[in-house]
Amino acid sequence: MPKQTHPPGWSKDLDALVQAEQARAAETGKALFGALPDDYGTPMQKRVILDTRAALLSDQIFFESAKAFWKRDRVPFLAVYSGIVDVSSHRMWKYYRPKDKPQWRVPLEDVDALGQVIPNAYRWVDRKIGEIVAEADPDTLILVAADHGFHAEMRPGMSEDERSGGHEFALLPGIFVAAGPGVRHVDLRADENADIPSVFDLTPTLLHVFGLPRAADMQGRVYTGLFTPEHLAENPVVPEIPTYETSPRPTVAISAEDRAAVSGAKDNVVERLRSLGYLQGK
Repeated sequence: MPKQTHPPGWSKDLDALVQAEQARAAETGKALFGALPDDYGTPMQKRVILDTRAALLSDQIFFESAKAFWKRDRVPFLAVYSGIVDVSSHRMWKYYRPKDKPQWRVPLEDVDALGQVIPNAYRWVDRKIGEIVAEADPDTLILVAADHGFHAEMRPGMSEDERSGGHEFALLPGIFVAAGPGVRHVDLRADENADIPSVFDLTPTLLHVFGLPRAADMQGRVYTGLFTPEHLAENPVVPEIPTYETSPRPTVAISAEDRAAVSGAKDNVVERLRSLGYLQGK
């Protein structure tokens, strides 16, 4: 896709990084699938495995580009998205927890071949986060968040070999982990009356970290439970403002060539979302 970086001049370096990661994609895939033969499984399983490998490659590019560009421009705020836990949990749950659905009859060879893909995805993401943290200064605030968990779930009209895990029809709590200066070290899981943060609290809380106000039209709040009393005394929550949405979105010119590239990428994204169950129909 065009215009993937700002400044635009960084796009050539990003392209080179992408090509390098594509060249070693088979090696990267071993982190999830080990020495799984390329011809393993039914046609549907082959497609799901291929799509999961592609998602892992995307995450590898996200992490490696974040590290590369952060070394070049030491920005005060770095965010990296990872989707492989979500993708693998949607597609591989029946092999990870084959007894979750009585109707599942998962062959032992499939459990042996694919049953560790989801745990391997968590381990892989943990290692990649560790690489980012290792590059950070000691006084850096680290936040790790996921907006939902997973369980066994089937979608009408969708093969269980395509999708066997989900989160759309149940309240499945996510993950919130924080470490760094001013962070109150406590396990919120140990207190049933604990003030639990919401995914909506992330942006107002990050604004607070940088001394900026929450906006009144934000659904979340500044999650003060994250910080020690000493930190809050030195860094009080500033009064909120009405909104940050004060300017119209700019109009961006796009060439016919770029438009075609975006259209093709959109079709690919739509198909991936459909295969994960986020979109219905063809």
